[in-house]
Formats: sequence, structure tokens, C-alpha cells
Amino acid sequence: MWSYRGFSTYSSCCSQPSYGPSAPFPWWLWYPAWQAQWNWPQPQPCPPAYVPQELTADATTTTANALVGGSEPANLSLEYDAGSGASPAITVTITDSSGTATWNLTGFPTGFHVKREFARVDPGAQLTLAVTSATAHLRWFEFVS
Repeated sequence: MWSYRGFSTYSSCCSQPSYGPSAPFPWWLWYPAWQAQWNWPQPQPCPPAYVPQELTADATTTTANALVGGSEPANLSLEYDAGSGASPAITVTITDSSGTATWNLTGFPTGFHVKREFARVDPGAQLTLAVTSATAHLRWFEFVS
């Protein structure tokens, strides 16, 4: 199942004291000087994040392509469901600097299925998802800093 647990958010990212047109009055009126030296909100560096990416192929769009980005390897997960047609098939092709790898899945039963982290790819890899009589989502997280 697709999950956002790998995605990091920080509400205090790059925080600054409240002042300017959105503040009801200048910050120095409500922020006593004795607190400023101890409690002044310090700017925080924005942390790196994992950005979710997805390729989808179905009866309407049978082939989809994408480039894996980010700065770290990504783990691919595949969610798929057989359509009402005969002999469903799914092909995932991964092309990178070391060559091409193809992952085929045929003859699976109807219903929803998940293959978690079935492949690990480096940034810069080209992905191709192709389906016949099926619907599939190829998903991964890209690390961005």
C-alpha cells in the first residue's frame, strides 16, 4: 500500500519571527527584551525530504515512462490489478548506466496485488511501465536535499 511515512515535513522550517504586514503590530511591542536573548526563534535549515513519485499505466495509457531523480537510490514498489481481459501482463524496464533490466509479470489472478521494494534504482535511471489487460502503479520516493 502506498504510504507517506517516508515523507518528512517540518512546520518550523526556515522559521523567522512574526513581523511585517501580517503581524497585528511590530514584534518588539509584544516580545520583551529579556526574552529575546533566551527565546528568540532561531532560523532552522530546511531539512531534506522524500518526494513521492508515481507512474500509472492502464487500458487507456498502456505505457508510461519516467526518470528517477533525487540524490540517493530509490526502492520501487508496484501495485497492480488484473483487468477483465484475458492474460494480463505487466512489464517494468529499468535502464541505467550499467545496462537494462526487465521485470515481467504474467498470468496473475484478478484482484489487487502489491510487490514492495522489488527493485532498487539509482538516480538517473529510466523507467518504463507497460501493461496488457491490467492497471498498475509504479511508485518510489526521491530524496531531495
